Amino acid sequence: MKVEVLLSTYNGERYLNELLESISDQKFNGDIELLIRDDGSSDKTFQIVDSWKNKLNIKFIKGKNLGPRDSFGELIKHANLDFDYFAFCDQDDVWFDNKLDFAIKKIRGMNRTLYFSNVQLVDSDLNPLGSNRDRIRPVLSLEGVITANPALGCTMVMDRELMRELKQVKLTPFFMHDVAAIMLAASTGHIKYELQPSMMYRQHIESVTQGHDFWKNIKNKVDFWFFQPNISISKEVDEILTNFEENINDDHTKDVLIQVKNYRQGINRFKLAVNKKSRVNSTASNRSFILRVILGVA
Repeated sequence: MKVEVLLSTYNGERYLNELLESISDQKFNGDIELLIRDDGSSDKTFQIVDSWKNKLNIKFIKGKNLGPRDSFGELIKHANLDFDYFAFCDQDDVWFDNKLDFAIKKIRGMNRTLYFSNVQLVDSDLNPLGSNRDRIRPVLSLEGVITANPALGCTMVMDRELMRELKQVKLTPFFMHDVAAIMLAASTGHIKYELQPSMMYRQHIESVTQGHDFWKNIKNKVDFWFFQPNISISKEVDEILTNFEENINDDHTKDVLIQVKNYRQGINRFKLAVNKKSRVNSTASNRSFILRVILGVA
């Protein structure tokens, strides 16, 4: 059994050794290859990766700065379909030693299946913050996934067939690569979730995908809603339908995707906004989704 771990790095020298050590310590009865793409680092990231080549099976791609989504897009493009399973990975996390083994046992024998899990929240020095990200199981229906991505990409593990399909997806309309992965799984395959954490997830200001300044977050949301027209749920589901409509045998799934694709037409946006099947566990996410749909900027 072979697993390829996809890791995008960017100026990760402070925490990268701890991540790589946790991958090296995996209690997994199989082969692990680490496919790393550096997104234009200016620190010692390359030297750190190079120092692990005697302990880990590493393939390294040095690239220009594209940002997290498109850097992972390049990794997906280069993913080797000779492998049985694929995992996404972030440079500043620390895996529990059974992360891969547990994930693969959950999806072994299934086809086009995505696994993700809860995480333990820690500070920059790996001190537990006393809670996990999820307190209850997230909503995994297609409607819920469209409302708010319930998964952290760094916990995702998928089988070969789902990765084969993901390679066909253009990431342009998606906010991040993990949104594309879970929406694809919800549309054409299966999703498995584990409430027990599989890794430690740092909460710190250096994390590329986090932001803790309130007004900066507000500004980012406004910019995202109104000034990034290429990213929208209608274009996301259109990308799924364009590539895989013939593979979607479930009429309900196809109806949901078509409704979301055309939500701006007539009163469709109000039907989508009041659809109770689109509700998730987070009140803030529900309110944000309803507002964006009504404004036509979702």
